[in-house]
Amino acid sequence: MMHRVDREHSREKTDRTETHEDRGEHEFARQLVKELETARENGTFKHLVLVAPPKFLGQLRAELAAPLEACVVQSLDKDYTHMSEDELAKHVHLG
Repeated sequence: MMHRVDREHSREKTDRTETHEDRGEHEFARQLVKELETARENGTFKHLVLVAPPKFLGQLRAELAAPLEACVVQSLDKDYTHMSEDELAKHVHLG
């Protein structure tokens, strides 16, 4: 089963160390990990594949607690947000 979560955000560059956008991404990562942890606790999945652009994937990994992290069987630092679910499935192999 594949579940896709998207969050539109700008990719505007700035010289500031942490932008409003960065804080928004960190909050989204925390929220997403909280939802994933709830799903794990409910038995919704046993294995998890994380697919996100490199920077956001790092933010997600930083938020993972050990039980959820143990479910991660694959992670891809790619931006596949433009792909359909069928196209995405071709890039994510659940061996």
